[in-house]
Amino acid sequence: SSVDVKVLGNFQTVLGCDVDDDEWNVEEGDGREYRFIDFVNTMDGEIIWASAHLHRGGLSLSLTDRETGENYFSGRAHYDNDEHPDWITSCDFQPGLNVRLQKGQKLRLASVYDNTEPHDEVMGVLLSYNVVNDVDTTPYAQITGDSWNGYEESNSSSILWVGISFIL
Repeated sequence: SSVDVKVLGNFQTVLGCDVDDDEWNVEEGDGREYRFIDFVNTMDGEIIWASAHLHRGGLSLSLTDRETGENYFSGRAHYDNDEHPDWITSCDFQPGLNVRLQKGQKLRLASVYDNTEPHDEVMGVLLSYNVVNDVDTTPYAQITGDSWNGYEESNSSSILWVGISFIL
C-alpha cells in the first residue's frame, strides 16, 4: 500500500534569509566566534534527517529550543587537515526517536567558529528533511529577532521551506 507523506526540505542559515549573502568573514579574536539566529518555528512535524554545513574554522552548528534549552541537533566538524572540515556529523533519526517540533516553538540556530585566525567567506547552515503535518506560511509567524552579546547586527529571519512530496 502507499501513503502520501509530506516532506519539507529546510535550508536555514545563522544569518537568516533576509540577507543577500549567506557568507561572512570571521575576524581574528580571542578563540571563538558565535553567530546565531532566533526564530519561531512554523511547522508541526518531525525532523527525519539533519546535517550542518560549515567552512574552514567551523567547529559546530546546533539547533536548540530557546525556552527549554533542549538541544535538537548538534553537528560537529572534524579535521584531518587545516583547509576545510573533512566531515561533519549528521543525524539520521529513527521512528520513535525523531525530533518532534511544534508551530510556535522559539528556536535558536547557532554556529561556533575558531577565530584564533581570520577565515573568509564562511557559512553556518542547517539542512534538514522534515515530515510535516501542518506549516504556517504567514510572514509574521516566521520573523523574530534577538542578539548575542558582542554581535551587533540584527538577527531577524524568515525560514525558507522547500516542499518535496514523497509517496511511501
